[in-house]
Amino acid sequence: MTLPESTTAAQAQPDTNNNDDEYKPNQFSGAIQNKQRIYQSCKVGLGVVLASLTVLIQPWDRFFHGTGQWAVITVVVVILETPGDTTRKIVNRFVGTLVAAVLALLIGTAGHEISTIVFPIGELLVATTILITGVVGRWYSSSPTDWAYGILLGTATYPFMALDALRDDEYTAIFRTIMIALGGLVGFVLAWLPPSVKASDVAQAYLVDQLIDTACCVEAVVEDFLEGKELNRVTDIYAGGDDDRAHRLYKAVTCSRPSLESAVHASKWESSRHEETQSYQVCGLSVRLVLRAIQAADIFLRNGRHPLRSGQIDVQLELAMRELSNVIQKELLTTVEEIGYELPSHLTVDNFPEIDLPTALLRFRHALAASLSSWSDETDVFTSLVAFSRLLEEAGTLALQVKCTVVQNEESTVNSEDA
Repeated sequence: MTLPESTTAAQAQPDTNNNDDEYKPNQFSGAIQNKQRIYQSCKVGLGVVLASLTVLIQPWDRFFHGTGQWAVITVVVVILETPGDTTRKIVNRFVGTLVAAVLALLIGTAGHEISTIVFPIGELLVATTILITGVVGRWYSSSPTDWAYGILLGTATYPFMALDALRDDEYTAIFRTIMIALGGLVGFVLAWLPPSVKASDVAQAYLVDQLIDTACCVEAVVEDFLEGKELNRVTDIYAGGDDDRAHRLYKAVTCSRPSLESAVHASKWESSRHEETQSYQVCGLSVRLVLRAIQAADIFLRNGRHPLRSGQIDVQLELAMRELSNVIQKELLTTVEEIGYELPSHLTVDNFPEIDLPTALLRFRHALAASLSSWSDETDVFTSLVAFSRLLEEAGTLALQVKCTVVQNEESTVNSEDA
């Protein structure tokens, strides 16, 4: 993947047949996902056994009026991939159930007392509150809030508890709440019990994959351009048939966005690293913009308008374009090292040009200006070359922003630890 500064255009072509050395997308996040699945499965199994004791031990089952299954259900539902996700769901489930239980006991008991005096006023009261909580709860539970799950669960729980209280069975609401709290406690302890994978580590792995995948995609797109190939359209990545290398990388980065953002969101429930992890979301956005700028070139390089195919691009511009591509890759890959990850063995920055990104951008702009000065008019090929060049410049600028964000974040983390 890496090229010495003196490498010629002919020598710079990648060995596309060497599948052993080709970087596979989502390498780090895929590995951490496998660990998450193993830990989660084992902890759910152990949690179910512990929660089932409330049913298997008959004195406990009789004391809790047969509500022990709610502890089992809670364990299965709340133990998620990371301690942060688990904590968020436990808090939501308990608070939603507790609020629903309190309201159900008040309204249901009041309805029962009223119905003994004036039938069916008590039943109408309970039915009206069920209607109101159903409408209001469903409305707010569909909004993007941290408490959406708790609101939804409370909305679903209230009718059952209110109807039980109306039938003078308030114990069901009380013991169901206790069992949910017990199941949540079991889930919380197991989720934080080692071994576990923190949400901050998951977010970090997804960002590292996005950085490496984008660097490889920059190489793939620029090499295709310099070989005189037409770039495939981004809109074709979901069409039938095999995707090319650039599209596979593009798809990997774009599809990992929800997972990165979810991990960043979960990190605020688990550690003091949330501010550091929050910057990963900003970096992820910039990385995707780098990718978008590179892949947007497909708009300008179709329908036979390729500058190289027309023989209208000089060697100096070609070399400057390759140099800028390599420096963009270097910035993205060294950012991975700044985060603390070791690059795969076949990816190295040792042979990249020993210049910084601003210098590479300046050289490229000079080479582009010199090349365009020989054009007599703005043909379609001229427009294609300028557009591709501008997109490459934009990708370089965004890559530099990512590097600066990560470096500043690492420095602030070190300073806070020293303090």
